[in-house]
Amino acid sequence: SPPRPEPVYADPPTLNAALQSLWDLDGPNRLKPGADYDLDLQGGKRPADPKDAASRPLFRRVDESAFRDRPTYRAFVALLDNYEADTSRPEDVTDGEVREARTFLRTVMATETMRFCHRFCRSVDPERIPESEADFTDLLYRIWFGQYRRGKGA
Repeated sequence: SPPRPEPVYADPPTLNAALQSLWDLDGPNRLKPGADYDLDLQGGKRPADPKDAASRPLFRRVDESAFRDRPTYRAFVALLDNYEADTSRPEDVTDGEVREARTFLRTVMATETMRFCHRFCRSVDPERIPESEADFTDLLYRIWFGQYRRGKGA
């Protein structure tokens, strides 16, 4: 296979500013604690703990209407049944699953959050990030939904 290109990185202040912009731009779409969901943190969990000892679910309440009423959430939820959990078995991607993935990408690319993401990625690596939104969307499809070797025989 061809050699992998060297990664290109934004300097930390630029990256931090971009991440803050993404957070701010996504504000209207983001679920709000207390309004859209409530957490039950219980005793918490330290990273070194081998397993979660919580006896109850993390989410005490979730307003599930967000998953129906917000286009990006609705498009994401449609993807959740598209994957084979057993990595020894090959994926069987249907035309419907491809349509769902394309719908998700169109939906997220319609947001200012992802348009900013495109502009930022292009500013960091104009050689590999396409200028057109359509070509960037195709790149995201290959990265997020492209098939890859999963394990033995699959």
